[in-house]
Amino acid sequence: MEGSTIAFLVGTILTSGWLGSVIAEYIKGRAGRSAALASASVTREGQLDDLTIELIASAKKDIADLRAELAVLKPLERQILHFEEAISHLEALVLAKDPGEVALAQAAARSFLYRIDRTQQALGDIRQSVQVLQSEEALARKEAAKRSGDDG
Repeated sequence: MEGSTIAFLVGTILTSGWLGSVIAEYIKGRAGRSAALASASVTREGQLDDLTIELIASAKKDIADLRAELAVLKPLERQILHFEEAISHLEALVLAKDPGEVALAQAAARSFLYRIDRTQQALGDIRQSVQVLQSEEALARKEAAKRSGDDG
């Protein structure tokens, strides 16, 4: 027998009778399960995409909140560092044993105080410059409002 004849006979046997119906039902059920799995997969992917987007948005909000908190704490960090340095200079002055160590500790403490003083002066200058700019802007807004009131 040729191959095509054998395939025809096997196909005829399988499609007739109970064996054929069992195979047909199995194939139908398998196709249905595949479609159901594909549908569930698409739904799950959609849910995961939504969840992922929600998680990313939440993480971005948390980062923004932390940055805001950090901005408030940043000036305190600088002050804490200055206090730590001041304490180390005091410790060096207290624990100095001979006149050479005392002179060295005093020079380092004076240098620290000078640097802090210069920093405070620079911050004061910056604050003053900002206040001048804010005053100029407020005055310009007042004058603009006054002109628009006169024109109206």
